[in-house]
Amino acid sequence: MSVNVKQSRKIHVCQFVEYTPYGVHKISKFNEFSGSRFAMSRSDGSLEVWKYIISQKYWHNEFKIPGKMDYSIESLFWTKSGLLITGDTHADIIEWDINNIYSQRIIETNNGSVYAMDFCPINDSIIVASGEGNVLLYNSLPLSFVKVLCVASSKITAIAWHSSGESFIVSTQNSTIYLYNFSNSILMTLINPENLKSHNCIAWCLLFLTDWTIVIGDTTGSVQFWDVYTSTQIQCFKCHKADTLSICANKNENIIISTSVDRTICYF
Repeated sequence: MSVNVKQSRKIHVCQFVEYTPYGVHKISKFNEFSGSRFAMSRSDGSLEVWKYIISQKYWHNEFKIPGKMDYSIESLFWTKSGLLITGDTHADIIEWDINNIYSQRIIETNNGSVYAMDFCPINDSIIVASGEGNVLLYNSLPLSFVKVLCVASSKITAIAWHSSGESFIVSTQNSTIYLYNFSNSILMTLINPENLKSHNCIAWCLLFLTDWTIVIGDTTGSVQFWDVYTSTQIQCFKCHKADTLSICANKNENIIISTSVDRTICYF
């Protein structure tokens, strides 16, 4: 007895392509509210959340939200309630529910693009630098507009809270850094172009330490340390070959890390 066995085979036509991911644009800071997660935006406007799996010792991409045309997320951070807040060039501040992957609250600033934000857990407040040069105050829970704190003389490039919540600093494109009192929005002091020794020196990033030292990352690739009480420079390190774009500190503020366009990381 002979048996004929017919086998059906499916042929798939495949093509290998070289996958090149879009560049990382902004990354959220780690804090006690983010847990083992961090969020980042890419140059195509997309938003990603990554979580560290301790048992397997690797980073897992929890989700990705595709970007839009002519859209960029310029700032992102975690609040005390574990919510992710982003600010973008479409003048929106968005509160994300990362468990259900949707935007649960969107607020239009009506003040131009959101270029910088910072969150203060002491008073649950968010300061926002708008494209029109205004510094706006928002509550984080619920996310809501409070008032305009102050108006800068030119476009704002960076903004940062002091850990006490009593003051905040603002840097602008005219090479000036302002220190404001939060309770009454009064200008307390400033570092002007003469102090910075270069009219072309613009601060891209700021760090306001607990001891009232200001750390500046600028267009010359330097990391500068300033005494806010006397508006004098403590030290300056020319550690990068191109613009210093980001600086951060550990919880004890005895370690400072900076990154640059030149793809180097400096440790202080």
